[in-house]
Amino acid sequence: MKKHHMYQIQDPDGRIVKTGISGGRINKKGISFRGGAQARKYGKGYEAVTVRKNINGRQRALLYEQANVNRLNKKGNLYWAAGKHKRPMPKYKR
Repeated sequence: MKKHHMYQIQDPDGRIVKTGISGGRINKKGISFRGGAQARKYGKGYEAVTVRKNINGRQRALLYEQANVNRLNKKGNLYWAAGKHKRPMPKYKR
């Protein structure tokens, strides 16, 4: 079963603008290659942070991602105004 990881991208003010999963590599600094590439694409000051490693299987990773989005949205910690996060959408509204 393939290992996955979950990452978050923060804007220059430290707000979480996107969360995602990847089955790709993690660099020597512990940062997701995919998350890092997306953060660089968003512009200067955006930073990727790997929040969970070694998730067994894609389906389990998708469940973790959905739970993370729900948790961040419930706490008001996912900055929707940036327009970076597309899916999954939270199951519960604030």
